[in-house]
This record gives sequence, structure tokens and C-alpha cells, in this order.
Amino acid sequence: MPVLWVLSISKLLYSGDEDFGELYGACQKHPKDDFFIQEGFLFKGARLCMPKCSTRELLIREVHGGSFAGHYGETRTLTILKEHYF
Repeated sequence: MPVLWVLSISKLLYSGDEDFGELYGACQKHPKDDFFIQEGFLFKGARLCMPKCSTRELLIREVHGGSFAGHYGETRTLTILKEHYF
């Protein structure tokens, strides 16, 4: 399953998400601190906020040992993910 397709589905989960639901609702009116909505996705600065769903696990698998060239350790995997996702 292509990652972009999965990301498109995940933006539908923001409103009910325990991490981002309330914040997503507030940001629909106006940005809050570093958080804003762009094309239905919630961002913190330049990083995409990822709701709790299977997409989080998919991203971890991809960075750890998927198409991103090699098995990184836990620390390196988290560092790479934190560069792009919140």
C-alpha cells in the first residue's frame, strides 16, 4: 500500500484522535502556537502530526528496515521519524 495513500486516510482520523483531536478542532479556526492545518493535515512547524493509527507503525517499519536503505537502530529510527513527524 503506497505511503501517500495511507497518509491521506490518516487525516480523517484527527478529529477523534486522543493525541490531536482537541488541537485539530482548535486549529480549524486558527493556528495555535506552532500547530496549523494545511490541506486537512495537522502540522507542528514543518513536521506532520501523525494520529494514532496503523500508519504510525508503517512509518516506523519503513524507516527502520524498509525502502529507506537498511536497518537502523532504535535511536536512529526515532531521530529520522522526529525530523519529519510529530
